[in-house]
Amino acid sequence: MSSTVNLVIECQGVGFHYGKNRALQDISFAISEGEYVGIVGGNGSGKTTLLKIILGLLSPSQGEVRIFGQKVSEFKDWDKIGYVPQNVFRGDLGFPATVREVIESGHLQASTFWCRFGTQGCVDVLVVAKRCGVDHLLKKRIGELSGGERQRVFIARALVSAPRLLILDEPTAGIDSETEEQFYAFINELHLSGLTVVLVSHDLEAVRREVGMVLCLNRRLVCHGKPESLEQKEVLEALYGNKKNILHHEHNDHV
Repeated sequence: MSSTVNLVIECQGVGFHYGKNRALQDISFAISEGEYVGIVGGNGSGKTTLLKIILGLLSPSQGEVRIFGQKVSEFKDWDKIGYVPQNVFRGDLGFPATVREVIESGHLQASTFWCRFGTQGCVDVLVVAKRCGVDHLLKKRIGELSGGERQRVFIARALVSAPRLLILDEPTAGIDSETEEQFYAFINELHLSGLTVVLVSHDLEAVRREVGMVLCLNRRLVCHGKPESLEQKEVLEALYGNKKNILHHEHNDHV
């Protein structure tokens, strides 16, 4: 008798329109617990829209999404999901919050802003800060940190509620190659510890190297398979058209 596969995300026939403009059409896939999945596609391919639907921020025009077996419209356990959006690693964060305060804010349940400080199931700030290598920075203001340090702080913020799923949206934008290498090593450690990871990225080379499964989007689901799919000419053309040097272009495109 085979063991039951626990599905973390299920999308069935998902479509979405912004007015008359179609952003997604007939997207169907499932992500199982413990997988490390990369989502790739060009600008305007629907990656951000799909994430917003998965996170309950948008309602699909067609189809259904389930999170941990529940319809996303009925899902309440948002602390099971750690989400790090685009751009939090970039720019000058001038607000006077310390690293400790930023990490602690991850205890707030996104749907209600109800404070979960000290509740059972949450991780102590110092424990998660040590795990992310930022425990020595707790008293510093977030704006004083380097891009790589800030990156780890916001991942710590996502981990403090002890999630089972971590979603990272363009997490290496604006950081140097050495910091990027350290980042992927750290995310792989998290994955090997049992965390399900979804990585959204323009960087095809990194996705092909790091993840175990890829979802290729161009408003439709171009493919759902092994990362070697990104070496196939027909897949790349379906994603980006007949661009030359696609891998090089996407590796350097963080717009």
